[in-house]
Amino acid sequence: MSYTKISYTIKSRKKTAPRDKFNSKELSLGFKKTWELIEDYWKKKDFLACYVLTFSVLEDRLNSCYKVSLWKRKSKKFDIEDVPTYEDIYLANTSDKINLLKEDLLMTETMEKQLYKVIGERNTRFHSTMWVMDAFTKDSISDLVTLSRDLDKIRRKQKKTMGK
Repeated sequence: MSYTKISYTIKSRKKTAPRDKFNSKELSLGFKKTWELIEDYWKKKDFLACYVLTFSVLEDRLNSCYKVSLWKRKSKKFDIEDVPTYEDIYLANTSDKINLLKEDLLMTETMEKQLYKVIGERNTRFHSTMWVMDAFTKDSISDLVTLSRDLDKIRRKQKKTMGK
C-alpha cells in the first residue's frame, strides 16, 4: 500500500478569550443574564449547574483583575501594544494571579486563603463529581458568590485607581 504525503498550511491565529468578542455593554448584559441563571438554578435546587456557573464568574473576575494588574506592570500608561495576551492570562497559574493582586495591595490575606480553599474544593468536586454530588451545596455556592463579589470590588477599585 502506498501513502500520499499531504502538506498542510497552518494559519496562525491569535487566540483570544471568549469574553474578548464582546463590548462592555454586551459583557454587562452577559453578567446580568448569568446571575439570573444562577438564581434560577438556585431556586430549582440544581446546585451542580449553579456551582459551575458561579465558579465561571469567579474565574472571570480573577482573570480580569489579573489582566489589568499585569497590564499596569507592563505599561504605566496602558499602551495597547502592551495589553496582556490570552496566554499571559489563561496559562498563568492561579497562585501567580493571586500573588500579583496581593502585591498590588488589592487582595487581603483572608481573601487569598478563601480563594485557595474554594479552588481546592473545586478541583476535588470536578474531578470526582459522580462520587461527591452532595458537595454541591448552598454553602459552597454562597462562598463562590461572596468571593465573586469581592473580586468585583477589586475590579471596581482598579478602575478608580488605575483608570482601566
